[in-house]
Amino acid sequence: QCRAFNFNHSEPLPFTIRDGKLSLGDQPMGEIAQGAVNIHFENADLNLNAMDFTLTDDHLALRDAVHRFCEKQYPAMHRGNPETPKESRERWLEMAELGLTGLIIPSEMGGSHQGPAEVMLVAQELGRVLGGGAWLSSAVTAAQSLVTLGNPEQKQRWLPEMANGSLQAALALYEPGNRYDWQQVSTRVSHDGQAHCLNGQKTLVLQGDSAKLLLIVARA
Repeated sequence: QCRAFNFNHSEPLPFTIRDGKLSLGDQPMGEIAQGAVNIHFENADLNLNAMDFTLTDDHLALRDAVHRFCEKQYPAMHRGNPETPKESRERWLEMAELGLTGLIIPSEMGGSHQGPAEVMLVAQELGRVLGGGAWLSSAVTAAQSLVTLGNPEQKQRWLPEMANGSLQAALALYEPGNRYDWQQVSTRVSHDGQAHCLNGQKTLVLQGDSAKLLLIVARA
């Protein structure tokens, strides 16, 4: 027996799961989703082993390698301090040697083509020591954008350099007045037959000061 209690209703609502689809009482899901829902399972036959979150040996090796890097490069008494240009360069080069700059880039472009679990493990260790520099902006946000949206020529031109650490990139997304709203981008791009023209404003480009490549989000 399964029951769902919605704070907008005084009585629990029965729900069923069939063929991967959830049905809550006789009300549309849209209406139910508007309120906070607390689900209770009573005598339900559930397969709790459907998802395995155990770290593999490769995961553990990656986490340990990044942990050692962080302990070496980010001593406890200096964590959170601004990086000097020399420190930033040394740390970036060592991250490149560890393969962190090409973590999610396809192997044919010089990366190791890892997934969300590996990114999470690296981010967890770097976040623990308040470090990472341009890793999030270049090796994750910009790299994933280029891997997903870039054309073959763009990928071949930039991804190998991003993978080996010789090129840092940043995503220029945020604009004045709509910092966190991806749907309200007003920057426009047009083509006059010879060249593309960008018209708009961007602000708060994460690690934009160190990036040699800017990926600019704009509407056609």
